Amino acid sequence: VNVTGDESDADLTDGVCDVDLSSDGNQCTLRAAIQEANKREGEDTITFESSVSAISPQKSLPDITETVTIDASSNSSSVELNGSNAGKDADGLSITKGDLTVKNLTMSGFSGNGVKSDGDVTLESVMITGNGRYGVLADGAVYINSDPSNSTVLSPTSTTTSVISANGGIDDGGGVWSSSGSVNAAYVEIKDNKGAGVAAKKNIALEAFTISGNKGPGVQSLLGGISVYGTADHSEDNEVTENHGPGIMTGTDMELKQIGNGKGKTKGSITIQTDVTVSKNGGWGVIAPEGDVAVNRVDATGDWGAVGSSTSVISDNGNTSLECYTLNDKGKLVRISSAALESAGAGGIGAGGNMAVALLEVTGNNGPGIVAKNNVNLKQIMVNNNRGPGIQSRKSSITINGTSDNSEENQVMENQGPGIMSGTNMALKPVGSSKNTAKGSVTITTDITVSSNGGWGIIAPEGDVAVNRTDARGTTGKISSSTSIITGNGDKTRKCYVVGEDGRLKQISSKSLESAGAGGIGAGANMAGELLEITENNGPGIAAKYDIDLAQIKANNNRGPGIQSLQGTIGVNSGTSDYNEENHVMGNQGPGVMTGTEMNLSTAKFGKNIYFRTHVEVSGNAGCGIFSPLGDVIINGYDYETQGRLSPYTSYVKENGDTSLSCYVVNKKGYLSRLKKYSAGGIACGENMAGYDLEVTDNSGTGIKVLNDLYMDTGKVCGNSEANLSVTGDIVSITDVEVCE
Repeated sequence: VNVTGDESDADLTDGVCDVDLSSDGNQCTLRAAIQEANKREGEDTITFESSVSAISPQKSLPDITETVTIDASSNSSSVELNGSNAGKDADGLSITKGDLTVKNLTMSGFSGNGVKSDGDVTLESVMITGNGRYGVLADGAVYINSDPSNSTVLSPTSTTTSVISANGGIDDGGGVWSSSGSVNAAYVEIKDNKGAGVAAKKNIALEAFTISGNKGPGVQSLLGGISVYGTADHSEDNEVTENHGPGIMTGTDMELKQIGNGKGKTKGSITIQTDVTVSKNGGWGVIAPEGDVAVNRVDATGDWGAVGSSTSVISDNGNTSLECYTLNDKGKLVRISSAALESAGAGGIGAGGNMAVALLEVTGNNGPGIVAKNNVNLKQIMVNNNRGPGIQSRKSSITINGTSDNSEENQVMENQGPGIMSGTNMALKPVGSSKNTAKGSVTITTDITVSSNGGWGIIAPEGDVAVNRTDARGTTGKISSSTSIITGNGDKTRKCYVVGEDGRLKQISSKSLESAGAGGIGAGANMAGELLEITENNGPGIAAKYDIDLAQIKANNNRGPGIQSLQGTIGVNSGTSDYNEENHVMGNQGPGVMTGTEMNLSTAKFGKNIYFRTHVEVSGNAGCGIFSPLGDVIINGYDYETQGRLSPYTSYVKENGDTSLSCYVVNKKGYLSRLKKYSAGGIACGENMAGYDLEVTDNSGTGIKVLNDLYMDTGKVCGNSEANLSVTGDIVSITDVEVCE
């Protein structure tokens, strides 16, 4: 092409592109070049001389009927194809047979599509803007700055940004739509289109992109998956922001998959193998209703570390200032009603399968922070201020891992729901004869802060919970040397939402929340933790159905028992070799440390041993300081048969039975209940007790009440409001113990 006019070829039989046979040389317009290419057999290439910078067709250009490349890459700047005078329904470039490749061309102002193809389209260093329908509409695959010969992995062919913007507005339209194929795009800006940004029936692959301000979903695959890749050094920006719909979505239904009885296969997964920013979109930030989601991970099923070193941000999605649109199964743009959007949740990240993320901030979304049907595997996360649970697995387990030196911060704060939750029911599993098995466990192998959430801080109603431990079933020893803080949860200033079995977000009533307890940590099986501060939660500090194993623990000022095992044992061990540590259970609105579900020695049906294999202070609690109705109590010793102190420091059980506080316990149904009549005191046990270097003083009730035998070495039992010492069995030995009258 060497002239900017719009004339047709003068003679389509001579095989020469020339619009004026009477002039010397060939005068070749773009229209004439397309006509000649259509007449020739085989693939053709149309190029431009440097003198050609702008072409303005006066009517629709002819449809291209065979594979062709239109290449202006030899020009110093892009050649502009402007369709403002091309008439009604005019497309910039239209190919009805074969594939189309376009390089270094601008297509703008057409009343129809910028590019329309019945086959594949390859675009490199293009600008497609201000067209009436789609920027790119293809029945086949679309490749933007991407090599079509290597379709399994996105291979960028240019780092010059292609721009597809401000398209749509007549009938339907949008940025890029592959109605039967896939889209691979790299180094691209797709913004302000009046429809979806990027949409395909099949798979979508992206790298180095900005997709923003589109009146529809940012990225949507109807039947395939979505993959996002990073450059070698992950220095590129990847942004999906302020779209009038979900940011990144697979499928056509924005609600999560309903929990069923069958295993089910995932489909429509989203894999983001780099950092990304997804913010202020009208729907979910990232949603795969029936698939897996991975962010900054290679997949969602393995325990992989971060791919890139930059933080991904998923924030402020479910933006109520924007309308929300998605494509239906026919590719038509449909608006999601406010009621449907409220039900769907429109949060940060949702997965109908597994989820794995690393180096991630999920904040301020108008729905759950992170929710998946199956397993959730996280590393280096901040999940704060979301309208729903911070992190929820509806059917399986949650694992949060640290870096090699555990120097990172992990936060789950101020969410309108439980901080970290497995399952869909926030009440603990009731006591009974069932085996000690776990379903839907929460394992945190590093330190974490979980605070000021609207529900429980951490709750696994049928599973184990481990914090700063590798598991909750016998493996001891802290992983991180930093303290985990679980505080201020069950925050009454916040509403509380969870995602139900049907995949919909539902609000928990105040009555149900009060009954469920909404405390610090709840486990329907075992619980283990080390270096923990659990304070000022609006329910129990720690409650588990079965065994609890702790070290270096502070459980203070909770609205419920400080530590309670409904059906198992409680063990508090030293977390240091020299016992130079603090263990506090203080100021709780319930017993300090308790096994069983009733604070009555004569009627209790559950309640096993309590072991403190270190020193402890249990003081100022509303109920009994330490209560084990059917088991032993050991303080600063190993067990009743093994005599001898462990820690050189004194333990204190004092000032319990504080009548200024209400007294709560978790009952046999797994609900928090307030006691009206109860006996408090310092220590009460239905079997044997052994204590070493122990002071039990100033409790409201009996200081020490033992229904079997007592062994005590060094200490004091004084100032208790009822008897200081009551032993039904034998006092085997009391050595260097002051027992006041």
